[in-house]
Amino acid sequence: DEARSIFEATLAASPSNAPLLSNYGEFLAEEGTAPDKALAMLSKAAQLADAWEPSIKCALWCNYAVHLWEASPNNASEAIEYLEKSLRVHPGYLPALCSLAAVRLDQGDTAGAKAALLRAEALAPRFPA
Repeated sequence: DEARSIFEATLAASPSNAPLLSNYGEFLAEEGTAPDKALAMLSKAAQLADAWEPSIKCALWCNYAVHLWEASPNNASEAIEYLEKSLRVHPGYLPALCSLAAVRLDQGDTAGAKAALLRAEALAPRFPA
């Protein structure tokens, strides 16, 4: 309850702070008590993302997409739109590529999933075995 109170007080002072909205949405999603409110916070953050620097935009759009898809597989096409939007801004954003692969695989698009994973693999740093 204390964390929730702090988030809400901070948001009252800064209601258009997209990263804060996204973090609160993540907090609510993890808590599991208010899934609709969590998705609403993440959605608002995604809608405000254009005002932020590219790396933050990508994270906001990706976070929303993942939670949107997790809320319902029926949201997959909108989730894919946000993931692709993120990748247009930052083509090498690994979380978006991996999430895109997961959504496409879940939707039965094996070729699309494989393409996203191959792009991710090409960008991922190599570590010795």
